Amino acid sequence: LCLLLLATSVSCRFTDDFYQLLAKKNANKNLISSPLSVEIALSMAYMGARGKTAQEMRQVLKLPEDKKQVAAKYKDLLTELESREKVAILSLANRIYVNNDLELVPGYNQIVKDSFKAEAEAISVADPNKAASIVNKWVDNQTGGKIRDIVEAKDMSDMILIILNAIYFKGQWAFIFNPKFTQKEDFRISDQKSVPVEMMSHIGSFKAAH
Repeated sequence: LCLLLLATSVSCRFTDDFYQLLAKKNANKNLISSPLSVEIALSMAYMGARGKTAQEMRQVLKLPEDKKQVAAKYKDLLTELESREKVAILSLANRIYVNNDLELVPGYNQIVKDSFKAEAEAISVADPNKAASIVNKWVDNQTGGKIRDIVEAKDMSDMILIILNAIYFKGQWAFIFNPKFTQKEDFRISDQKSVPVEMMSHIGSFKAAH
């Protein structure tokens, strides 16, 4: 998981720990995860944490103690990802919503803007439906309509803080699959169960290393 996109992750050690934990808890299930998303979201929270909370988050995330160094590393990471050759669409977006009963520290908002290309926004939860609509609209926009409802009104009534990370990717295959070779095959979803799904197929010679 520390290859390709995640090779420039600020904390590849966290990425490995996170995957190992998920794999252990889901040993008999299919698993898909985005450690980078979790890392970025928790690191944004870490930038505003203090005392024992900050210490524990730093240990889990394997981050430097100097928060200025952390901010600089994430700024470099996200800038590099945005500047890569545009052979594919890769969009990373981050957002923080806070109950407007709480006061946002201006300095913190500036940090997440500069280093995480994110924004922290205070919203009212007096109308849970409206609050949920605000959050869902942002997610819908950032995922190209792939995810439309990430929260419900009932989730917002006592909301204190929501940290969101969205990754949208659309690329082209280096070797295009011919649709006429696509056919149904069994896809195993557990040790005991499989379901038929459309499987692409391609025959060719490819360079590989182990």
